[in-house]
Amino acid sequence: MIISFIAVLPTSNAQEKIIAGKNNAISVHSFTITFPEKYLERNAKWTIRKKSDEFDLIELAGVDESGIPILAYTMKKYTMEFFMDSIKPKSLKPLPYDTIAAYFFNNQLKKMIEKDAQDKNYAIRDHKEGSDSINGRIFHTFNYAVQNKKEGYVLLGYLYIYFLKDSNNDEFFVSYFSEPMNVVGYKKGSTAKWLDCFREILSTLVFREKSTTQ
Repeated sequence: MIISFIAVLPTSNAQEKIIAGKNNAISVHSFTITFPEKYLERNAKWTIRKKSDEFDLIELAGVDESGIPILAYTMKKYTMEFFMDSIKPKSLKPLPYDTIAAYFFNNQLKKMIEKDAQDKNYAIRDHKEGSDSINGRIFHTFNYAVQNKKEGYVLLGYLYIYFLKDSNNDEFFVSYFSEPMNVVGYKKGSTAKWLDCFREILSTLVFREKSTTQ
């Protein structure tokens, strides 16, 4: 099942590796991504927080170092995740990829609605399904905004999934990016300032070994 990343901000990890320099390719068992050098010039420090061949997972964390006051330190933290996930239940496998994407996005929205109903400090501000063409690949997308009323920020979330085949997939590629912003500056349709970096990382995606479709 798709992740439970709903409005969860990153935690610290003593094993973090700072991303710096020109050679920023990051590989796990099934794929490689590259962090674009030009984005290292922005006022943020990016690190590799987790990298696992066993789970085909790469997690990046960014911290804004611009010095601009933004209510709370947590509002300066960004996270990106990239991993392979299996398709469950198995009955979904023969279906077209757009049907599977709709199924998973609907489950994600259900989780958000449940949290909205149960948590007085959590509120859904926006959500939208769609697609995004990046470097010749069509990513199915689920973008949303959720407000943390207690801390005074809105978390912009971007969930991008990619199927290696049109049907009969055993697994699919999942990528996720979140960026908090001050609730005062938020309006419906607001775009995360690091979204272009996230999309450019996806443009560098190369599948390896068992993943034969490029």
